[in-house]
Amino acid sequence: MTSSVYTLNKLKSLSDESLLVQFLKTKATLSPATIKNYRTLLKQFISFIEQDELSLIQVQEQHVSKFIAQYDYQSTKESYKTILTIFYKWAFKVRFVTENPAEDIHVGNGKRKPKELMSETDFKLILSRCDGLREMTLISFLWYTGVRSKELRFIRLEGIDLKRGLITVSNSKITTGYRTLPIHPNFKILLVKYYNRRVNLPLPREEVWLFLTKRGSQFSDRTLLHLISSLQWNTETSFSCHDFRRAFVTRLYLKTKDLVLCQRLAGHSSIETTRRYILDDPEEQRRKFNSLDF
Repeated sequence: MTSSVYTLNKLKSLSDESLLVQFLKTKATLSPATIKNYRTLLKQFISFIEQDELSLIQVQEQHVSKFIAQYDYQSTKESYKTILTIFYKWAFKVRFVTENPAEDIHVGNGKRKPKELMSETDFKLILSRCDGLREMTLISFLWYTGVRSKELRFIRLEGIDLKRGLITVSNSKITTGYRTLPIHPNFKILLVKYYNRRVNLPLPREEVWLFLTKRGSQFSDRTLLHLISSLQWNTETSFSCHDFRRAFVTRLYLKTKDLVLCQRLAGHSSIETTRRYILDDPEEQRRKFNSLDF
């Protein structure tokens, strides 16, 4: 069996030990000490999940959290979280799993600081600091679609269907690898204006991405992070691309109370993942409380 993409049926037929071997083959360029560290940790994890009669393909986020939580030292927790994230990133790539259960695990000491919900005021402040149509459209795209940062980077020009009002998101975590999102009316005018300008740029044919850097190249994780951070320089906010996503899911749920719709538009394979994205909105809580008849 090669290290290329396996069929899901073949993967399901492999034992956890066989999957470990296949994974380690992809790390052959690493030092022997690093490979040994990977093997030792993953064998410990396999022994841990076997106590609950689970295999690697059945693992969910709570199992990873429980495994990491048993260790006392912060450095140990971070190392184990990193290795499990790398393993399941490979497992997702070869279609062994439909979602990385280690990706969103938080490793920290003491109580975790509550996530702050990005408000419409926060969004408008960041939008006001944008330099030109490109940055305004990119920031608005995050706000009105809730796409992951990696999905945003891989949005293609051909994925924008202005006639039908749909956006095709490729590079998605869901099983099909893509999903479609509706273009919200509040965003469409801006997107149409940017799209028409973008398609007329004199660029090489291979530059098929909707959003490009000022140099005309595809965004990397680092350049996108730098842009989002620079738009909040010298302000009291420090939101990331993922905070736009949490705000999108939260706003959608508060407006519709439709958890299934939220799951579909967010591209989550599990509705429990969607539940975790919904943050408390202080203004919404205040309105509900004031409407009560005590």
